[in-house]
Amino acid sequence: MGPQAAGRNWSYCPWLNAPCNTITWPVSGVIEERWGARLALMNISDFGDYLTVKRGVGYERDYIAWLQWVMAILEERVKQQREERISE
Repeated sequence: MGPQAAGRNWSYCPWLNAPCNTITWPVSGVIEERWGARLALMNISDFGDYLTVKRGVGYERDYIAWLQWVMAILEERVKQQREERISE
C-alpha cells in the first residue's frame, strides 16, 4: 500500500502512472475510457491488475446491494414491532 494522505489509503495506478485513491476514485472506468477496445492489448501484468480491480468493484457493488436489502428488511421489522407495541 502506498503512502497515507489525510487518513486515506492511497495506492499506485500503473495504467495512469500516478497514485490514485482506490476508495473513491473509479479506476476501472478511467481505464476503460483510456484503453477502449484495446483493453485486450494491455500487457499481461496491467491487464491482470485491471481484471482484479474490475472484479473487486463488482464484488463491492454486490455487497452494498446486499447490505441495503438487509437494512430494508430490518427497518421493516423494527417498524412492525413498534406498531405491535403501540396496539397492545
